[in-house]
Amino acid sequence: MDRQIEMANELRCWCQQCGRELEPSHTGKCPYCGKTGKNCEVTASVAIGLKVSASATKTRSYFEWFNRDVRTIVGFTIIGSVSTIAGYFAGKAFGALIGLGVSLAINVTLTILSKRKKKILVREVTKYQ
Repeated sequence: MDRQIEMANELRCWCQQCGRELEPSHTGKCPYCGKTGKNCEVTASVAIGLKVSASATKTRSYFEWFNRDVRTIVGFTIIGSVSTIAGYFAGKAFGALIGLGVSLAINVTLTILSKRKKKILVREVTKYQ
């Protein structure tokens, strides 16, 4: 908040007898009527100005959903291929159905994970002056 103060003083004098205006520094007899005595008046005025400022901040938070990027999908594909090969060898060692089940479970899980969207928190801050 800014404050501005302006002050003005005014001194006026006049003859007590004839009422004509005299200089404030005048002493002695009135130059118009020749009588002595003077009245003076002081006027003072003060003006105060205020300047008020305010500010506010608005915050908006929300989530944006994005599809997974290509690198993530390629990575899941490579892992899925490796799991297929691992399932093949598990099938050789433990039987075809167990190997097929392991490979299928891993591939289904990776497919679901690769299709999920990722969530990003976005925060917008707006300042008002």
